[in-house]
Amino acid sequence: TSENKRTKIFITDSKQPIYINEPLINIETRLDHSFIRTHRSYLMNITHINRIEPSGNSYLISFKNAPRHIAFVSKKYIVQLFETIR
Repeated sequence: TSENKRTKIFITDSKQPIYINEPLINIETRLDHSFIRTHRSYLMNITHINRIEPSGNSYLISFKNAPRHIAFVSKKYIVQLFETIR
């Protein structure tokens, strides 16, 4: 996720996120097809998605091995996400 000009990376086995000063867009270009943008501030590994639920004007994603973490999917990216995971 992108926060205040920094990128915060969550790793399944780690309790603490990793912060780097590289923009999310740069990281996105180096990732494989299992990672997808779901919001202007979020990239995620689709193999870890547990559930997608509507929430107002967007959607919330919960993860298989990190039930306390959630991520957002904007309406702009929801169709692409569903097409990718099918």
